[in-house]
Amino acid sequence: DMPPEGGKMPRPRCRGSGRNKKNLTKKSVAHDPLLDHPGTHKLLLLNCSSSITTDDVKTYYQQQMGEDVVACVKWFFNGCETFIGAGVVVFQTEAAVQEAAVLPGPV
Repeated sequence: DMPPEGGKMPRPRCRGSGRNKKNLTKKSVAHDPLLDHPGTHKLLLLNCSSSITTDDVKTYYQQQMGEDVVACVKWFFNGCETFIGAGVVVFQTEAAVQEAAVLPGPV
């Protein structure tokens, strides 16, 4: 479709907010500079269930790898603040990322 003459394409309307993660704040929806920081040890999570939680991810890696390997989990949302089934796990060390990368991942 072409935009109206001299205008922009209308923004799609959001149809409900879907199932958002616990403790969602505007800050968590906005871009997080932590993810761009050099030396951040991160692993991408894809195809996540809409019911997955931060606690699920932390508990999974804790059981598989030991205490305190996960620094935090960041979830991705679209412009309508609907969870898109992806996120990033930030680990304490690069060695933890390498170990986690060979695991099947949380379900």
